[in-house]
Amino acid sequence: MLKHLIKLVSPGHFLTKSETKILMTRVAEFENETGCQLLFHFRRKLGVSPLETNRELFFKFKLNETKHHNAILVTLALAEKKFAIWADEGVIRKTGDKLWHEVSRAMSKSMSHGQHLGALLEAMDISQQVLALEQPQDLRSEGNELPNNPLIEDE
Repeated sequence: MLKHLIKLVSPGHFLTKSETKILMTRVAEFENETGCQLLFHFRRKLGVSPLETNRELFFKFKLNETKHHNAILVTLALAEKKFAIWADEGVIRKTGDKLWHEVSRAMSKSMSHGQHLGALLEAMDISQQVLALEQPQDLRSEGNELPNNPLIEDE
């Protein structure tokens, strides 16, 4: 039982290898379609203020340095069963906060049903529908500034 619990909250075991490959492929497609740069980050905790911690991580990982300020960081705190989304000014200017509320609602529902990969894919689907309409067409071929694989931090 304890071994199962450790695997469940360990960021390195959140997705299987095949699920990670699916996620990486989907991130590349998302970035190509929206012109945004997306990074999923798995860790154990986000602390008392998940959004503030995620904002700090956004700058720690230098996601604010993308060419068009179009990065999005989605951090999942597995031990706390929390997540937070932080987007750079180039994304927020186009979408406002409404999109992130919709994404959060969808992710919460899927995660509560144990659909880890499904929650992440649904978050991208919802975001892509809005961002594909909002981001200028010429940004879609800018290239990949961030890795497509999730960042796993076993802090």
